[in-house]
Amino acid sequence: MAETPITTQSERPHVVLLPTPGMGHLIPLVEFAKRLIYERNFSITVILPTDGLISKSQNKFLNSLPSTMNYLLLPPVNFSDLPDDVKAKTRISLTVTRSLPSFREVFMLLVETKKIVALVVDLFGTDTFDVAKEFNVSPYIFYPTTAMCLSLFLYLPTLDAAV
Repeated sequence: MAETPITTQSERPHVVLLPTPGMGHLIPLVEFAKRLIYERNFSITVILPTDGLISKSQNKFLNSLPSTMNYLLLPPVNFSDLPDDVKAKTRISLTVTRSLPSFREVFMLLVETKKIVALVVDLFGTDTFDVAKEFNVSPYIFYPTTAMCLSLFLYLPTLDAAV
């Protein structure tokens, strides 16, 4: 019986995840990453853009990640130029956009030290696609949704034909 070669951490296919701020973005991506680890033997780095200190719950969650998954916090971005009543979606998008220079530096270091095979972002992280392409890494959007939304998407061709 042939032995399966042991894969070191640096030889494993490595995926970089970039959730936008908030537990609702972080948890689904981490759960997806766990599947990649346990079913496909990937290693993972989660890169978090921030606009300040992370919450206690985020810190606790991040410190409980599996050993094949690590995380990096990007330097906080500055929002002093924005009005106080700016919408949450705008802050989320700007957090990613304003983190691009530091994201690029971290991504470049990861590409130099690991076998990066993909960048996976949530819906607000597509500004990072240019960085991934610059380093010949395939970018992907992970979009978890509700069963109701999925059923609507699957039913759209029927609605289109009927209306």
